[in-house]
Amino acid sequence: MKLRSIRRILFGIVPIALSMLACSTTQLFASPTPTLTATSTITPTSTSTPTSTPVPPPPFTISSCVFEEDCPQARLFTTYMDSDLQWDVQNRVVFPFDDTVRLNQAWCAKDETFLESNLEHIKYIFEIDGISYLDYATIKPGVWWGDGDPADAIPCTFIGAMLSDFVVDQNHLIIIGFSFDTEVNDGWESIAPSGKAVQLEMVPVFIPTATATAIPTATNTPRPLPVYTATPTCVVDSSIDISNTTGGLVTLYLKGPGSFTFYINPGDSSLPVCSGTYSYTAYGCGGASDTGTMSGGESHEFFCQ
Repeated sequence: MKLRSIRRILFGIVPIALSMLACSTTQLFASPTPTLTATSTITPTSTSTPTSTPVPPPPFTISSCVFEEDCPQARLFTTYMDSDLQWDVQNRVVFPFDDTVRLNQAWCAKDETFLESNLEHIKYIFEIDGISYLDYATIKPGVWWGDGDPADAIPCTFIGAMLSDFVVDQNHLIIIGFSFDTEVNDGWESIAPSGKAVQLEMVPVFIPTATATAIPTATNTPRPLPVYTATPTCVVDSSIDISNTTGGLVTLYLKGPGSFTFYINPGDSSLPVCSGTYSYTAYGCGGASDTGTMSGGESHEFFCQ
């Protein structure tokens, strides 16, 4: 039966369903490989007398949303990913920091009877950086039929949220999904008690929209110059030479004697800065990033691996 092949946990439900790694001195930008981590499980209940601990406010704005029609201004988090979601790893999601992002996940069963029996033992999970913000999540019933006939729709329970107001360079680990306190049967198979949650490393970045201005060199060969902004509190009397061999744009933030933002095109560039040492954050190679230090008068290379 076709439905036997359906994954019981569904990520990024379609709307119809209710919804540089850098190192200074030879920089290295690489698309990060997810880090293996343990699957989320239920935390045992303490037998000691509990002490009330205030939950800190979330690090960004969380609004009610599960399906596309609930928040059409938000983009589903899977649209930012270059590969499919995976279990037991931190799935890296790189997105513009000023975007509004929608999360959702579903647990489905063969029919309403099986789903109701599952829901008697379900625990919803919505954690940010190790802290539960379940009260901020939205839980809704719905149906799913994937790419098939709506007549084959199966009942589900969904958990989701809309996220906004991220801060550049402040990454967050989000765990969203379900766990069960006993073995359950979804109508196709029995499933042992375990956590069924996806882990997302949310990486808000600044993605420039400006394009660089090209000027002719002495050989009349166009050579693009970096586009940059600066708010120096010092005299711009030095430079940092950059060789960008990534094949694409590199965004470089410098903080030190002054604050600078450079959008560096492929090729060689000389960045005007104040003398001194800077901490930097750089982005390139399809969203890879790194931090480190560099100083006026130095030469650095960025490349992908």
